[in-house]
Amino acid sequence: MKKCLDIKKGFVSLHHTTRVLLNRHKIGCLMSFQLKDGFFKPKTLIMTNVLVVMSHNLNDDQVNGLNTMGLEPVILSNVNSDLANTCKQIDPNFSKTDIQQIADSVVKTAISEGATHLMIQGEPSLFFSAVENAKDRGLQCLIATTKRVSVERENADGTIVKTNVFKHVKFREL
Repeated sequence: MKKCLDIKKGFVSLHHTTRVLLNRHKIGCLMSFQLKDGFFKPKTLIMTNVLVVMSHNLNDDQVNGLNTMGLEPVILSNVNSDLANTCKQIDPNFSKTDIQQIADSVVKTAISEGATHLMIQGEPSLFFSAVENAKDRGLQCLIATTKRVSVERENADGTIVKTNVFKHVKFREL
């Protein structure tokens, strides 16, 4: 006999024990439930992948933030270094078609890596094209938000050195 569980605007049919994708656009994880005493109780949490496209490495706060969301980071430079290098330095002479092809390659890589999410930062036209492409293919997109703290220091010769420190705050869904 099937049981149904209402999960944010939808119904999921569950048998006694099954894995269910819980609103992957909000949670990003698979959770197994077990029917016990007439109630569905969470049994296990299964991480899903997020393809990360950034010009720098994730810091510990960012990795922990993704893990808290049920996401395991897959770094683009680890799976396709040529594509990652292209994304880090977009040629200003690239056409709209060139950008769309790069964005398509990023999204295809995300899908081939089993990602449910794409976390991308960088050059605006690539960012926009990749997000649009990813959403069309059912991937949720994230950006990392930061708080910037600027410190200015005057050198003995009168020159000013400005240092910016960026502190991760959270991931924002697009």
